[in-house]
Formats: sequence, structure tokens, C-alpha cells
Amino acid sequence: MNNVAPEHGKAAQPYQWSVAVVEDHLLQRKRTEELVAAQPGLRMVWSGETLPEFLAWVKNARENERPHLLLLDLMVERGPSVTAEEVEAVIRLGTRVLVISALASPALIRRVIRAGVDGVVGKR
Repeated sequence: MNNVAPEHGKAAQPYQWSVAVVEDHLLQRKRTEELVAAQPGLRMVWSGETLPEFLAWVKNARENERPHLLLLDLMVERGPSVTAEEVEAVIRLGTRVLVISALASPALIRRVIRAGVDGVVGKR
């Protein structure tokens, strides 16, 4: 990666994005953590199974501990699926949201898009 700002010829400041992951499948969550940790400029700050768990954590986290980006699986096998209201709560905190989903519920995808997620990536 080139760390030089071409318009000024000066070295760019290294960036550091903090990332959180909500994924109920343990193997998929661990692999996502590995992929994030392997990327320069990214660091994991939280990882867990459900969005309510994440919201409980982030509400008590100091502002400098909160993630810039949440990688979010929408449908949880052993609990309720994500709601648009929960997604809106994350966005209000200033966290960007990238949905990583099997896309099993088009209606849910439409609701979270309207709620303001930054992108959707299919797992299949």
C-alpha cells in the first residue's frame, strides 16, 4: 500500500479502523475475526453472537472504544433476527454497518437498507 498523498508528496497518516462482528456461527465469526486482524489498518474491538449483545456492550463503551464499522449477520438461528430499529441505534452511535447475510429474507434486507446500512454482501 502506498502511504504517500499524491497531491502533496507527503506521507499520509496511517489509518486505524476499529471493527466489531455480529455473527452467530462460531466458525464464521472466528474466520471473520482472522480476516479483519490480517488487514493493515483494521483492528477488532468486539465480536459476539447477537446485535442486542453488541448494543449492550457499545452503550457502556467509551467513545474511543466504539467501532467505526460493524460487520452484521442479520438472521440468528438461536434467537430473534435483527430489527431495523436496532440497526438505526447502531448508526446513531456513528458506526457504519456492513450487512453480511445469506439473504434469506428479502423483506428484512429492505428494512435494514431503509434504516441506513452502508452495504450488503451475500454469503452465498
